[in-house]
Amino acid sequence: MEAVDEQNAVSNVNSQQAATKPSFVEEWAEFFGERVNLDRIEQCCISGKLRGSHVRSIIWRILLKCLPVDRSEWCSILARSRRFYVDLKSKLKVDPHCDAAFQLDPEINNPLSLGDQNPWQQYFADEDLRECINRDVERTFPEMQFFQEARTRTWMSDILFVYGKRNPHIAYKQGMHEILAPLLFVLYFDREAFAHLMEQNGFSAVPEEEVAILRAVNDPRFIEHDAFELFTQLMMLLECWYISGDEKTARDDALTSNDEVVVEPFCRSQDTGPTSELIQKLLSIHNNILAVVDPPLHAHLLKLDVAPQLYGIRWIRLLFGREFPIHDLLFVWDAILAHRPTLSLVDYIFVAMLEQIRDLLLDGDFSACMQYLMRYPPVVDVHSFVQLALHIKSPKKYRKPRAAEITNFANITVAGVSHPNRSRADNSHRPSRASPVRREGLHHERRGVDAVVSKIVDTFTEHSVAKSASQAADVEKQYFVSHVEVNLLKDQVACLQSRLNDVDFIARVAAKRIAQCIGVLRRYRINAR
Repeated sequence: MEAVDEQNAVSNVNSQQAATKPSFVEEWAEFFGERVNLDRIEQCCISGKLRGSHVRSIIWRILLKCLPVDRSEWCSILARSRRFYVDLKSKLKVDPHCDAAFQLDPEINNPLSLGDQNPWQQYFADEDLRECINRDVERTFPEMQFFQEARTRTWMSDILFVYGKRNPHIAYKQGMHEILAPLLFVLYFDREAFAHLMEQNGFSAVPEEEVAILRAVNDPRFIEHDAFELFTQLMMLLECWYISGDEKTARDDALTSNDEVVVEPFCRSQDTGPTSELIQKLLSIHNNILAVVDPPLHAHLLKLDVAPQLYGIRWIRLLFGREFPIHDLLFVWDAILAHRPTLSLVDYIFVAMLEQIRDLLLDGDFSACMQYLMRYPPVVDVHSFVQLALHIKSPKKYRKPRAAEITNFANITVAGVSHPNRSRADNSHRPSRASPVRREGLHHERRGVDAVVSKIVDTFTEHSVAKSASQAADVEKQYFVSHVEVNLLKDQVACLQSRLNDVDFIARVAAKRIAQCIGVLRRYRINAR
């Protein structure tokens, strides 16, 4: 009965959300009405109100300075940036088979020649770069169909290739494809939503000049061009995190190759080699923020020699792209891009991630801690997580979430598979706020899960007890195995319930819009008579 009541409560909440969710036109009027409302944009980004929004791509372009606040300049700026990408892409393409190349001296235009002016040398180098990029692109979000399509992979490959060629000081680095992927995802689906509304004549109440701006911003022919511009602007902020110390040294003419590298005896492996701005940032987060916010956790990681660069390089370079499901990640990026100054929230999200799994880390040895940090347990409530990061940064401005809200699915990974540390979590008898299975008053999506899991366990037990007497000795062992799986099963059911709630919410929004379309058609039919 409690499970049914909980489902009805969730259904009522979703119904209210579907009824109050602003439409595309309402969002456009709210954020870009007479003028661009930056304060309102920042507030909605941080509060999570852009979840399900179809103007997120426009907001991100404004936050990253791709578009100015003045809407009247958007069309001309978009045309200029798109034309620039077309010219740049054509200029950087090297084809030794073209007519111009055949006019060169055969001694120069020769695949076997090692001359600097030989176009084949650049062609082979470009092919190697393409191969490296394509390997990474093929591994991008393998669970999402959008990123498995040939068109999407071609867009990503071309954008990353052009960026790498245009920026030789940094070139292409592994991980950039996971920065590009969410940008392309948002641009594509915002355009799909706009095209759908255009087919339904959903902008009849919008002034024609504003519709012209919307057409230019959401032109499906220029998804690749706009994604390149967004990616370039974001990489201007992230570039320093992709340049290692040896590359900085190579660019500094004052440091010669004859300088000797002095390695101190008995130093740790992570302390050797060239330093970089990213390493300095990680050490600063660890020693200046975490040490103040949570001295016991800082001391524990220090004692185990869990250096922040062992796991933090991936966290920060990818802007936490592998630690959250895509829809939660978009909300995290909303907050990162909107909070001023830009990227200032990254340090505190880093610390909040450690605080989320604090008890799991304190209970673990080096191996267990590294498993949790490299395979981060999914956050139950991403809204509370972002609120925690904001509280750590500005405790007087933002309240701290309740302890019950700061939870993770400790027994599974972001991909939904069993976590390598699951057996450790099952055998732990210490109550942990990081393990939502052992807490009371959990998030509403986990209520009612116990009833479902209990039925499965009871069925398994009855089946085991019903076996013959000759197998009675194995019953206790089999029941123990099923009991070990209970926590994992609870987390998986909770994740499925969360996804089901999202699908139900989308279905209700779609039903509302279909009902509106039916009403329009009925009125049209009556008028036609």
